[in-house]
Parts: sequence; C-alpha cells; structure tokens
Amino acid sequence: MARKDVIEQRLSQLTGDFARYVQEYDRRLPFTSEQLAAHRQCISLRQQAGSVRAAIADERFIAALRHTLYAWGIGRRASRLVPEAEFVAALQAALPRLEELEPLLIDSADLPADVSDRLWLLISSLGVVENQAKLVAGTKCPVPLDALHIGSA
Repeated sequence: MARKDVIEQRLSQLTGDFARYVQEYDRRLPFTSEQLAAHRQCISLRQQAGSVRAAIADERFIAALRHTLYAWGIGRRASRLVPEAEFVAALQAALPRLEELEPLLIDSADLPADVSDRLWLLISSLGVVENQAKLVAGTKCPVPLDALHIGSA
C-alpha cells in the first residue's frame, strides 16, 4: 500500500472514532506536570489575546510559547529553536495561514476538505526550528493548534 493511502486510511480511522481517541488521550495523561503547566499558560494567554494576530504581537505569549516548546525538549536535544527574533518573524510570516484557520473548529462536521493539507503546509513551513524535522515543533506549537480550538476548553 502506498504511503499516501496508509495516511488516508489512518486519518479516516482517526476522524471516524475521534471521541474514543480523545477519551484515551485524557486517560493516559501524556503530559508531564511541567509540560501541562506550560501548555495551560500558553493557551490562557492565547485566549486572552482574542486573536492569533494579537497573540503573536504579545511578548508574554511568545515567551510562553517558547517555554512550552522547551518543556517538550525542543531546543534541548537534536531539534533546535531558532533565535527569538527569527521565531517571532516565523510566526508573523505564518500569520495569513493562521488567520485562515482561526475560525475553524476541530470537531466541526463541515470542516473544509483540504483542512489537513492546509495544516500540514502550516506545520511544515512554520520555521520555528533550525533542523529539517518540523513535525514535532509544528504540532506542539499552540498557535496553530489553538487556531482549530484544540485544548481551548
């Protein structure tokens, strides 16, 4: 089976049984206390900002976002965060794609058919790390995640 077919099959399985996956995620508590505290602070600041544009302009949010990524080991192992000025510039460059995703809800029945492609483009081009492996940093970064209201409860 081609890789694309495997990915499509996995995505279909995930979306078809999403509630079960969320329950399992909650049951296994995948965060350390440091990671959870960092995520909560970052998400709180994101919500206080009101919009992704305002969040990216908020120095407190940027600091919290970098701290969240550090809590996940990004910048301490093989994955290296770009310097702070480049980090902010990368988020500002991604702003049009983030704002495009901002009104979407992850559990909406009418998500655009291309939402996974749009998310992957955002994640793979985010530019918050210097290395080639963009997936972990891009998916741990609460800006794009909150654009789909993940974890905003």
